[in-house]
Amino acid sequence: MGIGSAAMATMVLLAAGSGQRVGAGVNKALLEVGGRPLLAWSLRTFDASPSVERVVVVARAEDVSTIREIIAGSSTKVVAVTAGGPTRHQSEQRGLTTVAELAPQASHVVGFHDAARPLVSVDLVERVLDAAREGGAWPALPIQVVRASDGRVDGEPFVALRAQTPQAFRYDVLVDAFARAAVDGFEGTDTAATVQRCGVALEAVEGDPANLKVTIAADLAEVERRLI
Repeated sequence: MGIGSAAMATMVLLAAGSGQRVGAGVNKALLEVGGRPLLAWSLRTFDASPSVERVVVVARAEDVSTIREIIAGSSTKVVAVTAGGPTRHQSEQRGLTTVAELAPQASHVVGFHDAARPLVSVDLVERVLDAAREGGAWPALPIQVVRASDGRVDGEPFVALRAQTPQAFRYDVLVDAFARAAVDGFEGTDTAATVQRCGVALEAVEGDPANLKVTIAADLAEVERRLI
Protein backbone atom coordinates (compact mmCIF):
# COMPACT_ATOMS: atom_id res chain seq x y z
CA MET A 1 0.00 0.00 0.00
CA GLY A 2 1.15 3.58 -0.58
CA ILE A 3 1.67 6.40 1.83
CA GLY A 4 -1.87 7.65 1.46
CA SER A 5 -3.41 4.39 2.63
CA ALA A 6 -5.29 4.69 5.91
CA ALA A 7 -3.96 1.27 6.85
CA MET A 8 -0.29 2.22 6.87
CA ALA A 9 1.92 4.30 9.12
CA THR A 10 5.43 5.68 9.48
CA MET A 11 7.39 5.07 12.69
CA VAL A 12 10.00 7.54 13.97
CA LEU A 13 12.54 5.76 16.17
CA LEU A 14 14.18 8.21 18.59
CA ALA A 15 17.79 7.12 19.16
CA ALA A 16 19.57 10.38 19.94
CA GLY A 17 20.09 9.92 23.68
CA SER A 18 23.44 10.09 25.42
CA GLY A 19 23.17 7.13 27.80
CA GLN A 20 24.75 9.06 30.70
CA ARG A 21 22.39 7.63 33.32
CA VAL A 22 23.19 4.09 32.19
CA GLY A 23 26.85 4.88 32.81
CA ALA A 24 27.96 3.53 29.45
CA GLY A 25 29.61 6.63 28.03
CA VAL A 26 27.97 6.00 24.66
CA ASN A 27 24.53 6.38 23.11
CA LYS A 28 22.43 3.78 24.95
CA ALA A 29 20.66 2.89 21.70
CA LEU A 30 23.98 1.32 20.66
CA LEU A 31 24.41 -0.76 23.80
CA GLU A 32 24.22 -4.46 23.08
CA VAL A 33 21.65 -6.67 24.79
CA GLY A 34 20.81 -10.21 23.76
CA GLY A 35 23.41 -10.03 21.02
CA ARG A 36 21.92 -6.94 19.32
CA PRO A 37 22.13 -3.16 19.85
CA LEU A 38 19.07 -1.83 21.69
CA LEU A 39 17.64 -0.04 18.65
CA ALA A 40 17.87 -3.24 16.56
CA TRP A 41 15.19 -4.87 18.70
CA SER A 42 12.65 -2.13 18.00
CA LEU A 43 13.53 -2.23 14.31
CA ARG A 44 12.86 -5.96 14.30
CA THR A 45 9.41 -5.33 15.79
CA PHE A 46 8.63 -2.64 13.22
CA ASP A 47 9.66 -4.97 10.40
CA ALA A 48 7.17 -7.53 11.74
CA SER A 49 4.34 -4.99 12.23
CA PRO A 50 1.93 -5.12 9.28
CA SER A 51 0.77 -1.49 9.71
CA VAL A 52 4.29 -0.02 9.69
CA GLU A 53 5.18 0.87 6.12
CA ARG A 54 8.46 2.61 6.79
CA VAL A 55 10.73 3.86 9.55
CA VAL A 56 12.72 7.06 10.11
CA VAL A 57 15.55 6.87 12.66
CA VAL A 58 16.63 10.00 14.54
CA ALA A 59 20.20 9.68 15.86
CA ARG A 60 22.99 11.81 17.28
CA ALA A 61 25.00 13.28 14.40
CA GLU A 62 28.14 11.43 15.51
CA ASP A 63 26.27 8.10 15.54
CA VAL A 64 24.59 8.29 12.13
CA SER A 65 27.17 6.20 10.25
CA THR A 66 27.24 3.53 12.98
CA ILE A 67 23.46 3.34 13.07
CA ARG A 68 23.30 3.00 9.30
CA GLU A 69 25.56 -0.04 9.60
CA ILE A 70 23.27 -1.53 12.25
CA ILE A 71 20.21 -0.89 10.10
CA ALA A 72 21.77 -2.71 7.16
CA GLY A 73 21.53 -5.94 9.11
CA SER A 74 18.41 -5.21 11.14
CA SER A 75 15.65 -3.67 9.02
CA THR A 76 14.16 -3.52 5.55
CA LYS A 77 11.80 -0.62 6.34
CA VAL A 78 14.15 2.21 7.31
CA VAL A 79 14.03 4.92 4.65
CA ALA A 80 16.03 7.67 6.37
CA VAL A 81 18.43 8.37 9.22
CA THR A 82 18.49 11.97 10.36
CA ALA A 83 20.49 13.84 13.00
CA GLY A 84 18.55 14.76 16.12
CA GLY A 85 18.67 17.90 18.21
CA PRO A 86 19.91 18.73 21.72
CA THR A 87 16.47 18.02 23.27
CA ARG A 88 13.88 15.32 22.79
CA HIS A 89 11.39 17.85 21.40
CA GLN A 90 13.87 19.05 18.79
CA SER A 91 14.66 15.47 17.80
CA GLU A 92 10.94 14.81 17.37
CA GLN A 93 10.67 17.93 15.22
CA ARG A 94 13.54 16.82 13.00
CA GLY A 95 11.99 13.39 12.66
CA LEU A 96 8.68 14.97 11.66
CA THR A 97 10.48 17.21 9.13
CA THR A 98 11.99 14.10 7.54
CA VAL A 99 8.55 12.46 7.42
CA ALA A 100 7.20 15.60 5.71
CA GLU A 101 9.78 15.18 2.96
CA LEU A 102 8.15 11.82 2.18
CA ALA A 103 4.92 13.68 1.29
CA PRO A 104 2.35 11.91 3.47
CA GLN A 105 -1.35 12.72 3.25
CA ALA A 106 -3.03 14.50 6.15
CA SER A 107 -4.62 11.33 7.52
CA HIS A 108 -1.39 9.32 7.51
CA VAL A 109 -0.41 8.09 10.98
CA VAL A 110 3.05 8.82 12.39
CA GLY A 111 4.34 7.06 15.49
CA PHE A 112 7.23 8.02 17.80
CA HIS A 113 9.07 5.36 19.80
CA ASP A 114 12.04 5.45 22.17
CA ALA A 115 14.91 3.20 21.10
CA ALA A 116 15.44 2.72 24.86
CA ARG A 117 12.29 0.53 24.89
CA PRO A 118 13.61 -2.53 23.01
CA LEU A 119 10.91 -4.95 24.19
CA VAL A 120 8.01 -3.22 22.42
CA SER A 121 5.69 -5.83 20.91
CA VAL A 122 3.98 -6.02 17.54
CA ASP A 123 0.65 -6.19 19.37
CA LEU A 124 1.25 -2.89 21.20
CA VAL A 125 2.46 -1.15 18.02
CA GLU A 126 -0.62 -2.29 16.11
CA ARG A 127 -3.07 -1.31 18.86
CA VAL A 128 -1.59 2.19 19.21
CA LEU A 129 -1.48 2.82 15.46
CA ASP A 130 -5.07 1.64 15.05
CA ALA A 131 -6.32 3.86 17.88
CA ALA A 132 -4.44 6.89 16.54
CA ARG A 133 -6.37 7.12 13.30
CA GLU A 134 -8.96 9.46 14.83
CA GLY A 135 -6.32 11.91 16.06
CA GLY A 136 -3.81 10.36 18.42
CA ALA A 137 -3.13 7.62 20.94
CA TRP A 138 -0.59 6.67 23.56
CA PRO A 139 -0.06 3.53 25.67
CA ALA A 140 -0.23 3.87 29.43
CA LEU A 141 -0.14 1.76 32.57
CA PRO A 142 -2.19 2.60 35.68
CA ILE A 143 -0.22 3.31 38.84
CA GLN A 144 -1.49 4.06 42.34
CA VAL A 145 -0.11 7.26 43.84
CA VAL A 146 -0.68 9.31 46.98
CA ARG A 147 -0.21 12.95 47.85
CA ALA A 148 2.22 13.72 50.63
CA SER A 149 2.85 16.78 52.76
CA ASP A 150 5.77 17.10 55.19
CA GLY A 151 6.47 13.41 54.86
CA ARG A 152 2.88 12.36 55.62
CA VAL A 153 0.24 10.94 53.32
CA ASP A 154 -2.34 13.60 52.51
CA GLY A 155 -5.61 12.12 51.32
CA GLU A 156 -6.65 8.84 49.73
CA PRO A 157 -4.57 7.03 47.08
CA PHE A 158 -5.67 7.62 43.49
CA VAL A 159 -4.87 6.10 40.13
CA ALA A 160 -2.71 7.92 37.58
CA LEU A 161 -1.38 6.82 34.20
CA ARG A 162 2.28 6.28 33.33
CA ALA A 163 2.95 6.96 29.66
CA GLN A 164 4.91 4.66 27.38
CA THR A 165 5.84 4.73 23.72
CA PRO A 166 5.08 4.28 20.87
CA GLN A 167 2.81 7.31 20.73
CA ALA A 168 1.07 7.89 17.40
CA PHE A 169 -0.89 10.69 15.75
CA ARG A 170 -2.41 11.77 12.47
CA TYR A 171 0.14 13.66 10.39
CA ASP A 172 -2.00 16.82 10.17
CA VAL A 173 -2.42 16.88 13.96
CA LEU A 174 1.35 16.66 14.44
CA VAL A 175 2.14 19.40 11.94
CA ASP A 176 -0.29 21.78 13.63
CA ALA A 177 0.94 20.95 17.14
CA PHE A 178 4.63 21.40 16.36
CA ALA A 179 3.96 24.62 14.43
CA ARG A 180 2.14 26.04 17.46
CA ALA A 181 4.92 24.88 19.77
CA ALA A 182 7.50 26.69 17.63
CA VAL A 183 5.52 29.94 17.77
CA ASP A 184 5.03 29.65 21.53
CA GLY A 185 8.57 28.51 22.33
CA PHE A 186 7.16 25.34 23.90
CA GLU A 187 9.11 22.07 24.22
CA GLY A 188 7.17 18.98 25.25
CA THR A 189 8.53 16.23 27.48
CA ASP A 190 7.15 13.79 24.90
CA THR A 191 5.10 13.95 21.71
CA ALA A 192 1.80 13.59 23.55
CA ALA A 193 2.52 16.69 25.65
CA THR A 194 3.06 18.75 22.51
CA VAL A 195 -0.16 17.52 20.93
CA GLN A 196 -2.40 17.65 24.02
CA ARG A 197 -1.72 21.34 24.66
CA CYS A 198 -3.56 22.02 21.39
CA GLY A 199 -6.76 20.51 22.78
CA VAL A 200 -6.50 17.20 20.94
CA ALA A 201 -8.09 14.36 22.90
CA LEU A 202 -5.79 11.34 22.82
CA GLU A 203 -6.96 7.78 23.32
CA ALA A 204 -5.18 5.94 26.11
CA VAL A 205 -4.35 2.40 25.01
CA GLU A 206 -3.54 -0.29 27.57
CA GLY A 207 0.24 -0.38 27.88
CA ASP A 208 2.50 -3.37 28.30
CA PRO A 209 4.42 -3.96 31.57
CA ALA A 210 7.13 -5.71 29.54
CA ASN A 211 7.70 -2.55 27.49
CA LEU A 212 10.53 -1.43 29.77
CA LYS A 213 12.58 1.71 29.26
CA VAL A 214 16.32 1.39 29.75
CA THR A 215 17.35 4.31 31.96
CA ILE A 216 19.93 2.87 34.36
CA ALA A 217 22.27 -0.12 34.25
CA ALA A 218 19.82 -2.31 36.19
CA ASP A 219 17.23 -1.82 33.44
CA LEU A 220 19.67 -3.17 30.87
CA ALA A 221 20.15 -6.30 32.99
CA GLU A 222 16.38 -6.75 33.29
CA VAL A 223 15.92 -6.48 29.52
CA GLU A 224 18.67 -9.07 29.04
CA ARG A 225 16.90 -11.39 31.48
CA ARG A 226 13.60 -11.07 29.64
CA LEU A 227 15.23 -11.82 26.30
CA ILE A 228 16.68 -15.12 27.47
